[in-house]
Amino acid sequence: VSGQNSVTGMVIDANTDDPIQNVLVSVAGNNNKEVVTDASGVFKLTNIVVGEVDVVFKKDGYSILRMPVTITEGQEIDLGTILLKKFIQEDVTLISLTDDELNDDSTAADNISGLLQSSRDVFLRTAAFEFGSTFFRVRGLDSENGTVLINGIEMNKQFNGRPQWSNWGGLNDVVRNQELTNGLSASDYTFGGILGTTNINTRASQYRKGGRVTISSSDRSYTSRVMATYSSGLLESGWAYTVSAGRRWGDEGFNDGTFYDANSLFVSVEKKLNDNHSLNFTGIYAPNRRGQSSANTQEVFDLKGIRYNDFWGYQDGEKRNSRVRRVVEPILMLNHFWNIGENTTLNTNVAYQFGEQGRSRIDFGGTDLDASGFPIGSGVNVSPTYYQKLPSFFARNNPENPALAFGAQQAFIEGGQIDWAELYRVNQDRLVAGGNAVNIVYEDRTDDRQFTANTILNTAINDNITLNAGATFTSLTSENFAEVTDLLGARGYLDVDNFADDLANDPGSVQNDLNNPNRLVGEGDRFRYAFDIESNTIGGFAQAQFKYKKIDFFVAGSVKNTTYQRIGLYRNGGFPNKSFGEGEKLSFTGIGAKAGFTYKLTGRHLFDFNGGYITKAPSIRNTYSNSRENHDIVPNITEEKITSFDASYIYRSPIIKARLTGYYTKMEDANEISFFFADGIGGDNQAFVQEILQGVDKRHLGGELGLEAQVTSTIKLKGVASVGQFTYDNNPDLYLSSEDFEETQYLGKSTLKDYRIAGGPQRAFSLGFEYRDPDYWWFGATTNFFSNAYIDVSPLQRSSNFYTDFDGQPFNDYDPELARELLRQEQFDDYMLVNLIGGKSWKLGDYYVGFFASISNVFDKEYRTGGFEQGRNANFRELRDDSALPTRVFGNRYWYGRGRTYFLNFILDSKQNKKIKIAVSLDNAEIIKTKQMKANKIFSLIAVLGTMGLVITSCVQDDEFAIPTGTTTVDPGLTANATFQNMVARYQQAASNGDDIAEIALDEAEIIIEGYVVSSDQAGNFFEEIVIQNKTDGSDDAADPRLGFRVDINQSGLFQRYGFGRKVYIKMNGLAIGLENGVYAIGKPNGNDIDQIQPFELDDFVVRSTEVASITPKSTTIAELTPADENTLIQLNDVQFSLNVLGSTYAGEASDSFDGFRNIEECVAGGTIALQTSTFADFKSLTIDDRKGTIQGIFTRDFGDDTNVLVINTLADIDFTETVRCDPDVLDCTGPVSTATTIFEQDFETITNEAQLDALGWTNVNVSGGSERYEDGSFSGDRYMVISAFGTGEDPLEAWLVTPAINLDGTTQEEVSFNISANFETGTVLEAYATENFTGDPTTTEWTLLSVNIPVGGSGFGSFVPLDANISCLNG
Repeated sequence: VSGQNSVTGMVIDANTDDPIQNVLVSVAGNNNKEVVTDASGVFKLTNIVVGEVDVVFKKDGYSILRMPVTITEGQEIDLGTILLKKFIQEDVTLISLTDDELNDDSTAADNISGLLQSSRDVFLRTAAFEFGSTFFRVRGLDSENGTVLINGIEMNKQFNGRPQWSNWGGLNDVVRNQELTNGLSASDYTFGGILGTTNINTRASQYRKGGRVTISSSDRSYTSRVMATYSSGLLESGWAYTVSAGRRWGDEGFNDGTFYDANSLFVSVEKKLNDNHSLNFTGIYAPNRRGQSSANTQEVFDLKGIRYNDFWGYQDGEKRNSRVRRVVEPILMLNHFWNIGENTTLNTNVAYQFGEQGRSRIDFGGTDLDASGFPIGSGVNVSPTYYQKLPSFFARNNPENPALAFGAQQAFIEGGQIDWAELYRVNQDRLVAGGNAVNIVYEDRTDDRQFTANTILNTAINDNITLNAGATFTSLTSENFAEVTDLLGARGYLDVDNFADDLANDPGSVQNDLNNPNRLVGEGDRFRYAFDIESNTIGGFAQAQFKYKKIDFFVAGSVKNTTYQRIGLYRNGGFPNKSFGEGEKLSFTGIGAKAGFTYKLTGRHLFDFNGGYITKAPSIRNTYSNSRENHDIVPNITEEKITSFDASYIYRSPIIKARLTGYYTKMEDANEISFFFADGIGGDNQAFVQEILQGVDKRHLGGELGLEAQVTSTIKLKGVASVGQFTYDNNPDLYLSSEDFEETQYLGKSTLKDYRIAGGPQRAFSLGFEYRDPDYWWFGATTNFFSNAYIDVSPLQRSSNFYTDFDGQPFNDYDPELARELLRQEQFDDYMLVNLIGGKSWKLGDYYVGFFASISNVFDKEYRTGGFEQGRNANFRELRDDSALPTRVFGNRYWYGRGRTYFLNFILDSKQNKKIKIAVSLDNAEIIKTKQMKANKIFSLIAVLGTMGLVITSCVQDDEFAIPTGTTTVDPGLTANATFQNMVARYQQAASNGDDIAEIALDEAEIIIEGYVVSSDQAGNFFEEIVIQNKTDGSDDAADPRLGFRVDINQSGLFQRYGFGRKVYIKMNGLAIGLENGVYAIGKPNGNDIDQIQPFELDDFVVRSTEVASITPKSTTIAELTPADENTLIQLNDVQFSLNVLGSTYAGEASDSFDGFRNIEECVAGGTIALQTSTFADFKSLTIDDRKGTIQGIFTRDFGDDTNVLVINTLADIDFTETVRCDPDVLDCTGPVSTATTIFEQDFETITNEAQLDALGWTNVNVSGGSERYEDGSFSGDRYMVISAFGTGEDPLEAWLVTPAINLDGTTQEEVSFNISANFETGTVLEAYATENFTGDPTTTEWTLLSVNIPVGGSGFGSFVPLDANISCLNG
């Protein structure tokens, strides 16, 4: 027995007609009502709640489809064939974000674009793909506030709380199956963060069967990329596998010396043990290396430009980068999926990640031991931008000798890179003298080993309530150390601290490890520091989701305990008593509570509210003040606290989707730690310090707007705005620690309140469009504007250290007003970026070929993405003196965005869906059981045949089918009290008074009309409208003449409720009637316009009867049609498509931007009319019928009210069965032709007035009684003759342009050729003829039609089409 209240159907590819497997079909707002399509694309949703629901179809690589359906008790609705369209851009949008290795530099602004890649929300998509290059942060939040999962296992690093995107970089094909929840919204997998949750699904059975190869080129981070992926799909044996491999490489990206070298490998294998249990293994290995780029002062950018990078230099003719980021961290994962019952699932997962991260740099402080055992010697800073090498340093210290500054400037301009040869030379000299290395290259290493286990339970209590719960345990061992990677030609390096001072009183302070003093290390040895961090977390969450017709809401809670312990492996000489062995074991307990609700005013208007309170452990990075040297933790450390709220208004319709959100977030008790060398500590002292901000509060307040409009079938507009204010909300405590201090120093409060938080622009706006051609090419452009970006301020400069001398008293020359100006936060200049994007796809057999290209920052705009104040000028005097210089020595350091860049992508995609068509008679059909049938459970015949992949035909007649009912199955008991003619008279009276519409007020006496539906949107040729007429046949009478109305309704899929022939009652009170596009339309009054009736009020105005009538169209000729026939069903007999459109599709040509127009001509009556077909019709790409016969459809006007057209409901309305057409005789010359000699030519290049043609013997005449005839025209240097009825008022217009007589008696093998361009017309209106006896009057001459394929006009200016015809059989 099939389930009650069910929806069935078959999903196929809109381009190939192939069934699509594994499409997720669900009821919107109810996660428990979802199924996937089988191998034949068939699905069945059962036990759906009564009322109006949206059935949603989702499949990776396809556009999401929502279909409104009205469910009544005990009803089974068959949606028939559902077409999903490939979303070509989605295949290429995951291009550079993960490949760019987001959050690459620890000092750079964090970027959250990777969190947003899977979103369909226009604001979040724009933030990811348009704003990402500017380090824009959604709501000003770092990525640590969002949670990234793979198969339910969290991927955020405990070190800094951020996801390490490079761990799966270059695997775009296999990480695109993502589920995103925005902000505090409910997630089925975890409690999540305030920025949202992204779960990446890597189950092998969920990937589409087939392969893909991608080849890319770029000048951003890498220059070349190759990826290949293959998925088996779920095999009959229950196995499924997916493998993917990729390589990305480049000698140099946008910034100088930034090489890229990355490989990627992915494997996922799943075994479906039975219907309830499945195991999946996932392995990811993505080693990558890349050269980093530097932040520079404005002085450096002015001299070298924004591509400059001071981290590299030439070695043996090759660029070598000293700062290399290296990540090798494989991920192994095993997932168990258990369907406990029909409504309950349990996913249990274990994962192990291990490997290493390294960041290289140059150490130039190598020393030797003197006779007494003290380290001596050292090198010089090798950075080309070291302040003592720049012109500003010499200008400040030697103002009397400007030649020094000029010399430094020229040296920097001509060189300005690391001198690797010099580093080797210095080491070689030391080696010859028997000494140690001065310069080496080493890596700061982090080698993590992390084990994670979790389980996630989802259960549906009933149709309205779903419970989610999960528990997670994580164990991390993090090894941290420095390792020598290159001695640069030396024999060894002395492992001591060359920054240590006061050696006379504390000689041991120079030792990095007192347990191994004066150790000489070589390549591959650990040195400087070595410690482990042990961390364990255990936690869980619980959540309840409630979904009802008008309101959805959820509540969730979480608890998580986190422990940290530092284990020192070196006894640091500066901190001998608190660096070695086990440090204090820290424990933090975080809790979370959040709730949200959505109120659905209507299906289009929604209001969404979310709020939450979260406490969480600080990250490892922000817990230890100087973990490389000692056990010290941040003073007074505690859990961070977050309070967050947001409220949204959401509007969604088939044309417009919009979201307006306001938000507020308060963060408290956060910690921030920085490391730098400072001048002016406690007066005039210098020290390498750790700056500790404790108890930081921040406030994030703002709004978001995202809007997109599908203004036509091919053009989409989008607009996005983000306006925020992100500020420090208190004056946190400031501490300094250093080897130079015995104890951590408390400097009091840092006055940061109301300073702006750095990290990208706080205001961003975007305006763009996208054009998608029916021929599968597309193009888009966006203009993006950014403002309110700020420098990262120095907390030390805003503390008591700034204005106090060594004795703790204020400087005697301290000037508060000047100090205020010096400490004013720098705001970056506003800027605008323009980006272009486009692509094309082709289907070649079983393969898709796609090409994609983008250009970012088209106008090569220079702009700052971030920066920071150098903390070196730690007090008022230092900053005052430095700021007074024409060019600051210690000016702010900046990152600049990329200039103009490109990205090219080529995709070859194979599909493996094979379709088998089998005809099955249902006469005496027996019940069939499937192999997977459970005991005593019988599936309905349609489900069985769907599983087998059959296409069924039967002997049932066309009119023997059940029409889906709406909200009632009984007659409404209404009686019409007005006629269509009454409504027309009502409008005509209003029009005579100067009104555009006739509004029927609610407080008038009730007016009801009745009619019969004669349109259907099932095939997609009608959209959000029904057409009704007052007759069931072609009859007419004076008292109640035959008339029709269009009813505008803001809902698709109307055929389910208002099927063909359904009698409906229209309650006119509250509605209006008027002329829209030239025909009578009924809808909601809106000023002088007719608006659509909304779905929530549909039953109040358009009421179905139980009667379904048989509709007989009016049989007529084109000439007999009058305005009274508009919006009615007519039938034309003995008609055919014009000869010149044969071979075309109904609306699938490149020129069919909105609709296709194909001329139909009568064989006897001689009239013509255009058949109008929507480019959304499911038959648009089928070739038009080349036979003749009858056709029925709705007689109406085109969109611009320019001409009469005929619109059919389905292809069944065309009944062309006669193979012998009634085409006119055409000139049929079959002899050979030659173009060797031109006997007549006219290119119109000298014709500047059509009268000149008269003198040349041409006949240019209007034979329809008007004055319009062919005129001369020109465009881009080309001259031609043109005819147009636009703006003339002539209807009809028939004009002839006849050449002078051409003598063919003395020639043979003749051919005529000409160029034609047809534009802005709704069919073919041009014809070419020839005659041997022209009378001078085209209407009295016997003409022979030339066999040429005149082009069909489109909706824009087209190109000239060359045509030719064989006329070798003509004489005279």
